[in-house]
This record gives sequence, C-alpha cells and structure tokens, in this order.
Amino acid sequence: MVRAKLSILKNLIPLKNLSSNKLGIKTNLANVRSEPSTTSDILFQVQKGNICHITAQGESLVEINGISDRWYKVNFNGKEGWVFGYYTTKRRE
Repeated sequence: MVRAKLSILKNLIPLKNLSSNKLGIKTNLANVRSEPSTTSDILFQVQKGNICHITAQGESLVEINGISDRWYKVNFNGKEGWVFGYYTTKRRE
C-alpha cells in the first residue's frame, strides 16, 4: 500500500529539464554507434536514466521504422558515439 502511494506521488512530481547540452536515455538500452546510421558499428550501450553530454547533432530529421528524429553525437563517461533521438529525453528521469 505504501509503495503504491509512493509510486503515485513520484508520477505527480514534475521532472526537471536537463540543460541544453545534455540528454537522458529513456529506453531500457540504447545503442551508441560509430556513425549516425543503424548500419554502423555499435560502440557501446547506455541504459535508462543515463545522462549523456551532446557534442554534435544531425543537421536534419531522419526516419527510422516510421519514427522521425535526429541523431545526436554524445559523450558518456569519456566514450563518444551517435544515438538516435527517439531513445532520449530532455527531462530527468
């Protein structure tokens, strides 16, 4: 019962936005790739709740599996690569 109430309260607390040079990961696992393409090598993965620093962003929107977003070049713990924007959020989880 107490757990259920805490869960409800957590959902009511407004999330803070991340600064403009950061992205949060909103999916359980996201691939970080060598190039902004689903066919490029996977360098590493980031997990839900990880915060990455944006070092560059794709110039235009790209459609992947019916979803339009842009690619972001990110740095996470000193490693860099590209992540598709659909898997990210500007809100702290």
